Amino acid sequence: MEEVSSASNSIYEPLPSPTHIRLLRRLSRGEAAASSPPRVYLETHDLQKSPDFTALSYTWGSCVDDSDSSHHSSEVFRIECNGQLHTVTENLFHFLDSCGQDFLWVDALCINQENLDERAQQVSLVGQIYASANIVIMWLGKDTSDLEEFVFLHEKFLPELDKRLRDIDFSTQSIWDLQFLGEIGIQSKARWRQYWTAYHRFYQRRRFFYRAWIVQEFALSRKQVFACGPSFSLLHVNLMNRLSTYLYMGMWHEELQYLDLSNSKAENPMGIMLSAREYLFTERVDSREFQVTEGGPEGTFQKRAYESMFGAITPEARWFCFLLRLIQLVRQLEATDSRDKIYSIVGLANLHLPEGLPQPIIPSYRLTMRETYISVTAQIVCSIPYLGVLSLVHGGSEQRTNTLPSWVPDYFRPPTCEPLDSLGSERLISLSTNQVVELHHGSGVLYNASRVTPSESAFREIQEDKLLVKGARFARIEEVSTSFDFVFLPLGLFPILKVCRNISTIYEATGQNRIEALWRTLIADYYDDQYPAPDLTESFRDYVMWIICHYLIFDTSDPKVVSETVKQIHILDELQENDVSPVLFGSPEVFQRYVTLQIELQHEMGRGLGRSETFPLIPRGSADQFDHVVGRRMTGRCIYRTTEGYLGAGPTSMREGDEVWLVEGALVPFIMRPAGDTDERALTLVGETYIHGFMHGEMLTEELRVRTGRICIV
Repeated sequence: MEEVSSASNSIYEPLPSPTHIRLLRRLSRGEAAASSPPRVYLETHDLQKSPDFTALSYTWGSCVDDSDSSHHSSEVFRIECNGQLHTVTENLFHFLDSCGQDFLWVDALCINQENLDERAQQVSLVGQIYASANIVIMWLGKDTSDLEEFVFLHEKFLPELDKRLRDIDFSTQSIWDLQFLGEIGIQSKARWRQYWTAYHRFYQRRRFFYRAWIVQEFALSRKQVFACGPSFSLLHVNLMNRLSTYLYMGMWHEELQYLDLSNSKAENPMGIMLSAREYLFTERVDSREFQVTEGGPEGTFQKRAYESMFGAITPEARWFCFLLRLIQLVRQLEATDSRDKIYSIVGLANLHLPEGLPQPIIPSYRLTMRETYISVTAQIVCSIPYLGVLSLVHGGSEQRTNTLPSWVPDYFRPPTCEPLDSLGSERLISLSTNQVVELHHGSGVLYNASRVTPSESAFREIQEDKLLVKGARFARIEEVSTSFDFVFLPLGLFPILKVCRNISTIYEATGQNRIEALWRTLIADYYDDQYPAPDLTESFRDYVMWIICHYLIFDTSDPKVVSETVKQIHILDELQENDVSPVLFGSPEVFQRYVTLQIELQHEMGRGLGRSETFPLIPRGSADQFDHVVGRRMTGRCIYRTTEGYLGAGPTSMREGDEVWLVEGALVPFIMRPAGDTDERALTLVGETYIHGFMHGEMLTEELRVRTGRICIV
């Protein structure tokens, strides 16, 4: 848990048993209530026999992200605990100063943070503590900035939206439409912008929404309420959930991303906020998907899904799959102590330990982050038949903790891309249990490059900090594009098109036109629960047109960029020189479309819309169909070409000279890099890869089988 000096050891007596906890009992402040500090007393209770209590969920540091503020308070905040004055954080002080609950559980005070053994033991109980509390107060802090607008959107705008649900097509209704705004009582477009800017800032600035511990605290609480401000304003969870859901039902969240938020320190603050909301609520549904309160990893769907994705056919293997999903969930969130990226969900996972299985993960703050991450990953590798945990590695990243072996995911860092084995899961939570089971049981796994089956146990062995598996090299990477993350930046699409230009007109592995091979690679050949993807050629053509016109219209401030864009556009003509049936538009069509869009843009701006608002509204033909899926598939990835002429998508950290390897026991291939040791079988894992035409066992030629042998991933 987060470390801060909250109370001296003198107030703590050893706990009588592993099931005992301390509770804060609030005391009267006496006659000088206004000026005296909050008074509390620590009492020891067995968790199973404790009085009704309230658990606090909060952030230890500042309630708001004020890292860009020039003023930091030097004021010291104290409470009286067991008759002694003790320093607490400002955020905790304001909660205790406002809250009127009789019995409280507050981690900073109820756990002796300086006793590492007690701290670790109590962390194992945290899940049960939050599940046992009568109510969990999610304390957002005393700061009330943007609260008025936030409340308006939930208590005034949302009911108006509810009334119009049957009449609104979220896929076409623009959030900036003047008639729509008038119908819901919004008279000023400027004020409407302020509401949504405030909505975004409310989430982004409050550090609470990015805490790793909140997954467990929220998922296990029987009842929860958000509280904010010195007057303890209560925010209703169901309203916050519903408005967030409406934003996702259509394209509104994408339109809102183009608000002028230039003062924000984040490049895409709306996306960050929505990620926090998705984690809090949509992923809360995922917690129900895991059947957190209804059987955990042993639910009917979970059994099918974990067998399909991980080869898990035993309760122990399914539990480790469950653990892995929870760990992956909190990676996008924050923890002061890197070990808490694991420990923060142990209590949640332990509620579903199979009978007879000793607790595999025992929190210990005497272990280093490296020791903790290696130990947990080694247990997962040895307990789950398929090597899916390797897909969570994005090796070679500048942000990766370099002390970790390459086969161990850096759980402390947010994932840079979505694992290939998770494709299709976005729609599962919206289906009934029977539908989900039928979907998974009928289609099986999406990819199976090594043709692994649950009944076969592929070789793997842990030797200290090394992982031994069996595999064979399939191809060598010769050319790598820039990251797809740069596709909307000036000239960002052209490096991807250049990689495609340098392969044969007909893609040998599948017999497809190279443009088709490219767009299928960009979406991992998966679209809307269909594999292979349906024909999206027209949508991809419009997508390329839309991106290039975006460069010409919105990146005109630098003449050099404009000149280079015009020059690069001719790559479209080169791509079609030898094509019998051209797929993409040529440069003449692009320039003609640019002129047309320029006229339309001027017309829209004449109606009072700013450039940031008009960009999403520019006609894009059928580009939305491709755009909707490619961002999710390619975020954190780039396109590459192998010496053998194959196209693939892999992590942005890969480079020329890296190799594509097929590993026994893995559903997808991996990018490996020679480790530089004298042993040619010593490799560094860079990350998973999609390589077009070779995701269902096509690599498994007799020649490759002969070359398959033990490799050591360091």
